[in-house]
Amino acid sequence: MNMHTGLPAFTADELKGFLTEKLDMSDGPFGDHENLFDYGLNSVDLMALVAQLNSRGIKVGFIEMAKDATFSAWVGRLGL
Repeated sequence: MNMHTGLPAFTADELKGFLTEKLDMSDGPFGDHENLFDYGLNSVDLMALVAQLNSRGIKVGFIEMAKDATFSAWVGRLGL
């Protein structure tokens, strides 16, 4: 539970679910260290993710997420 918002904490599984829903997975699952933009993530999707994270009390910005757009980097940056 996020102490600031009273909402459940964001999890790595939730992040993976968000990405799986947004990405073209016809070539198979994305690798944890591969650039998510190469799999079809776009700026609108990333803005939606950042807004969702911010609403859950995780303060992160679009630019810092875009700089290293890999699942493993995001899990580390978000402390998931």
